[in-house]
Amino acid sequence: MRAGYKQRLMMRQGLAFAMQIVMMLAPLPAPAMTCMPLGSGSLTIGAYQPLHAAALDAQTSIAIECIPAAPGEALNLSVRVPGAGTGRLLLPNLQTGASGMSGASGASGASGTAYLTVQLYRDVARQIPLDDQTVIHVSDRPVVPTRYTVSLFARVPAGQDTGVGHYQLPLTVVIDY
Repeated sequence: MRAGYKQRLMMRQGLAFAMQIVMMLAPLPAPAMTCMPLGSGSLTIGAYQPLHAAALDAQTSIAIECIPAAPGEALNLSVRVPGAGTGRLLLPNLQTGASGMSGASGASGASGTAYLTVQLYRDVARQIPLDDQTVIHVSDRPVVPTRYTVSLFARVPAGQDTGVGHYQLPLTVVIDY
């Protein structure tokens, strides 16, 4: 009985050793591509004058760098701007530092509010509006770290009841890849 026991024990030890080797040879999960925004995105409106008859146009770009784990790895980048479809985005006056909260004592204009109605667009002609559901797609197969730029365009209608000044809108973007 002793010989049979030793044989079974050696077989188990050999099997356990073989399993360790197989586990060491098993492929590790491949590292994935990484993408990150470069800088903080914001939309700066130039000198807004409520008495001007024309709408004010502005634009900004969001830079995103993607680093492939392997050359030619497929990239399917999606960018969304939550809140873009509200049509009434908060733009604090940079000159006064007003908070822009409706009815707040720090409002930009003497009789107005610190809100500006702003519409974001995907195209320079401002024909394709952005909303909460709009997704901007970028597809590529980068070989080296690559920077992608997503441009956003805005229009501020004229004659809004707010103060004169420079306004800025911090943008929140959601990047999926």
